[in-house]
Amino acid sequence: MSHGLPNVGAVVSHQMCLLGLVLYGFSCGGKDPTPVDTAKADSSDSDSDSGETAVDSETGTETHDSSNAAGEFLPIEVDQEQYADAGYEVVTYALNPDADNQYASLLEGYAPTFYIIRPIERVSDEIPTLFWYHGGAIGDDSNTDDEMPQGCGADKVIYNAEKTLESEFLPVTLSTRFQWAMVVPRNDWCDYWLGQGPDDPIDPERHYGYYHVKRVLDFVMSGDAGYSPSDEVYGWGTSAGGGAAIHIAARMGENTFKGIIVDSAPSSMFVYHDSDPEVLEHLFGGAPYDDAGEPTDAYAGYAEASGETLVQDGGFRTPVYVTWNTKDRLLGAQHPNRLIAAVYSRCQSRNKTLGS
Repeated sequence: MSHGLPNVGAVVSHQMCLLGLVLYGFSCGGKDPTPVDTAKADSSDSDSDSGETAVDSETGTETHDSSNAAGEFLPIEVDQEQYADAGYEVVTYALNPDADNQYASLLEGYAPTFYIIRPIERVSDEIPTLFWYHGGAIGDDSNTDDEMPQGCGADKVIYNAEKTLESEFLPVTLSTRFQWAMVVPRNDWCDYWLGQGPDDPIDPERHYGYYHVKRVLDFVMSGDAGYSPSDEVYGWGTSAGGGAAIHIAARMGENTFKGIIVDSAPSSMFVYHDSDPEVLEHLFGGAPYDDAGEPTDAYAGYAEASGETLVQDGGFRTPVYVTWNTKDRLLGAQHPNRLIAAVYSRCQSRNKTLGS
């Protein structure tokens, strides 16, 4: 029996209409069939000593080696009261201080953290899993004298992550209703989930958002987070987390998520730069275009993090569902319109059905 997301659009639209809002959703009908090259998979360049994620030199996508993931994170709090009626618990995990390849949170007194909502009594050895990426995960860190990006303090970061664990939050409702687990990484770096940690080309001291996501995913997929995920793994995010869902899925390759939901996301870094250049230029190392309108050395970074270019370039194969509230005055129409246009064009070029 499938526990997937085919009815999520209907559930979202229904709940949003009850609030008197207008919601648009678009998605391609599915992936193209892709043969699995077992020889290629066996020869992936994996770092088995660290449990890190490595890049396959032939495909350019990432492979997840969880051979040494056990012990990477430790449960520091277990709440079995909040969702006792549903038979669920909320578990907070923090980076094990004895784990290899330590990395630090920018929040003073905190360790890199993620949360899991999961059934207390596992009904199956394998559980469908939803990875949720929260919003508010971007701030002005152009002034490197400040430890934490401006507008991105501990209260805001922790609030943005933990509010997604509340019962009125739609993904929580879906998870508890359909017996999924929900994993919520917390972004303590406010870097739009882009930071590659020690390999980050711009700020390897303070950009760890994506690096943290990789470490969490490896740990969870290894089965060391108290359950074993099934092959039904999805990504979902809102605001900055929605934009992150796209570039995270693109970096991890089409076999990581069966589908993603991009909700009210500033998904175009080019549009974002027009309104907030200082923040984006520090994230990417400069403006995307020079004064003559020609692409700069930083252009590739913008393109690799923008939904419309990832979809248009043809390498993005994960099914994507795009939602946006037309009364969202903060986001505006340019971001979703660009992404929807790219999805529409991509679907047409592949003779796929566009759902709405």
